[in-house]
Amino acid sequence: MKRFLEDTTYSSLTEAFAQADAERALAASHTLKGMCGNLSFTELSDLFTRQVALLHAGQFDQAASLLPQIEKSMQTVTNAIRECFV
Repeated sequence: MKRFLEDTTYSSLTEAFAQADAERALAASHTLKGMCGNLSFTELSDLFTRQVALLHAGQFDQAASLLPQIEKSMQTVTNAIRECFV
């Protein structure tokens, strides 16, 4: 789980949305969906699943609107990992 803290995919995701790069956002969101699913981060996995579906449907703005929820959930998960493993 400590490796999750070192992964840069979330930074890539936020940069992709800031640059309105839908292809890069899709790749990053899809990667994070898998990572979070494998680690049983259910809330994050569900959010990324929704975001990937929206990006596949060409709904970039709606996918971007999930970022505040994703950020909040990421903070919760990363804080918990730090408390337990760092």
